[in-house]
This record gives sequence, C-alpha cells and structure tokens, in this order.
Amino acid sequence: MMDESQALEIAARAIDLAGNAGADAAEATVSIARRFHVEARESVISKLEQSTAKSLHVRVFAGGRKASLTTSDLSSDGLREAVRRTLDQAAYVASDDLAGLPDEFAASPPALDLYDARVAEREGDEKVEEALALEKLIRRDDPRVANSAGSHYTDAVSIAAIVNSAGFAAAYSSTRAGRSTGPVADDGTVKRTAHYGTAARHFDELESLEDVARTAVSRAVGLFGAKKPATMRVPVIFERDVASSILDDVFAALSAANVAAGNSWLIGRIGSKVGSRFVTIVDDGLLAFAAKRIPDELAQHWVHRFARLTVDEHVDRPAQGILLRRHVFERRGDGRPTWMHDELQHLGARIGIPGQSGVTDGVLVRRHFI
Repeated sequence: MMDESQALEIAARAIDLAGNAGADAAEATVSIARRFHVEARESVISKLEQSTAKSLHVRVFAGGRKASLTTSDLSSDGLREAVRRTLDQAAYVASDDLAGLPDEFAASPPALDLYDARVAEREGDEKVEEALALEKLIRRDDPRVANSAGSHYTDAVSIAAIVNSAGFAAAYSSTRAGRSTGPVADDGTVKRTAHYGTAARHFDELESLEDVARTAVSRAVGLFGAKKPATMRVPVIFERDVASSILDDVFAALSAANVAAGNSWLIGRIGSKVGSRFVTIVDDGLLAFAAKRIPDELAQHWVHRFARLTVDEHVDRPAQGILLRRHVFERRGDGRPTWMHDELQHLGARIGIPGQSGVTDGVLVRRHFI
C-alpha cells in the first residue's frame, strides 16, 4: 500500500498534465483504502475478505466550464487518458461563472488524530479469532441464543491526498475498525433476531467483545413477550443507530450547494429558526479526538443542561423514558485516556439534576470502561 508522499506525487502529476493539456485550473484527489472483513458463524469462518482499492478523482476548469472524472488506473498512461477525457467532457458542459477553485485554503490543517497504528498493524489471524470469540460469547450469555446472523470484525486503513493548481497540497491517513454480531434467540415458540455493533477510528475506543455480545443478546431476548401497544400519543426516544440515520437525513437537507443553486427550502432563511429550540446540532469537520479537550465537569454540565431541556426547563415535571448519554474522557494511571460511557435513564421518575440533591427514584446509571 502506498504512503502519503506517493499519493501526493500522483495527484501532482495529474495537475501538471491538466495544465499542459490546456486547463485553466485543476484539482486532483488520490484515495487509497485497504479493507478487511471476517464473518463467523458458530465455529466456522463463513466469509473472509481483504482488498486494496485506489482511485484518482480529477476536476478541471476550462473556459468557465467544469468537468470531473474518476479512474482506478494510476499509471502514467492512465493519468494522461483521464485528464484528456475530462477536458473533452468539459467542452459539452454549460458555462458557470461560479465554477473554480476556492479563493482561500487552510494554511496549516489541524491534526485530527484519525489514524491508529494498532488498527493498521493487526494481523489477520488475530482478527479472525476475534470474530470467532464474539460468536462464542453470544451463546454463552443466554442459552436461548441458538443461532446467529453472523459475528463480524471489519477494519480499513485509508490515505487521501489532494493537490490543486493554486498551490494547495495535503494528505492524511485514517483508520476505522468495527465489531458486530446478530444473535438469534429462540424461546421455544418464536425466534427473535437482534443486532449490535461498535465502530471507532482507534482500536481502544471500541466497546469490548463482552459488552457487544451482552448488548446484542439483551436486545434479542428482550423482544420475547412483546405486545403491540394501543394507538397513543407518546414521546419518542430514538435509539443510537436510529438517531444517527435521522441526522443523516437532516444533514442531507442542509445543503449549501442546493441553496446556491436555488433549490432548497433554506433559501433566505439564514439566521432564522428552522427547528426546536431544544436541539442544537454542531457539525464541525475540524474537531479532533477530544481526550484532552473535554473536562469531566464540562461533560457533567452538558448532561445537566440536557436534563433540563428534555423536560422543558422544569425539573419537577414528571417525565417518561428520558435517556441521557454522557461521554467523558478520564485518564488511566499511565496517562492514556480512558473512554467512559455513562447512560442515565430516568424511567417514569420526577427528573432531578444528576449529581445533585433531589435526584428521584427510578434512576439507573450504567458505566462502561473500555
């Protein structure tokens, strides 16, 4: 697998070729990704995949027109052909006065801590054993788990390099790992299937195999005896994965490109209220790994504040099914960060402020150290 300097070199060659071929401006992005996936069922490996993908995405600007093309051929001839075809396509595109490279670029991009050598250097045998171990754990946790939809370990090591004709050049490496399982439970009359997984950029951030198995099994057996409720109007608490999918849709709707093109419900609404005052969403692509940046007392303040907001600022108002999550970083004795995950569940309780007097009965706190 090539390194960042090699990826930058390929992108720079594409820019030189575009300039020599007549482009007014150009941008090239090289992406390299090495992926691994193993699936276990009982004591058998049912799927084992490993691949390395590479691609070049080039954008050219010529005569007020813009075109782009992606290729997986990174040879000298492949780069030359990709640039030629992209410029040919630009001739058929309508002119756009706004087409062009950005006027300003980041002088010194922050270190985002996206790469973990432990993920990149793990051996394949170790990953296979992990999937098999997870498959055993879901059966050990509850005898009603008779089968599974598979236990998985996945990871990816990626490199991205971007160069443009205005003098910008940068590259970064990133990693991602995940483990998941789908137990099938049988109580003698019905079967229930559930799923749970964890994913992170750093290996130490993953939930343990035991926690993943325990949560997945509890989801499956928790479905036994479920009954369809009567139609009613109730508060809805979105589970983690459901909440993230909803946010995906929200972010897709908040498109600056669509606003600029005149095709958005947000046109002319900058600075105006578009949602509940109880929800603030911050999307910041420059946020680094926060182990050293979020003090415990600040995270506690966020939990307290969220508790107040959830109950309309009235802490004495009865609430049902409030789920608060707190993510805090503490430090181990060796100085390394520990990921601490607290879940505060107020079930049918009168909400108080966690950590202060007045906390009522029915509060369940679960803490997981990874």
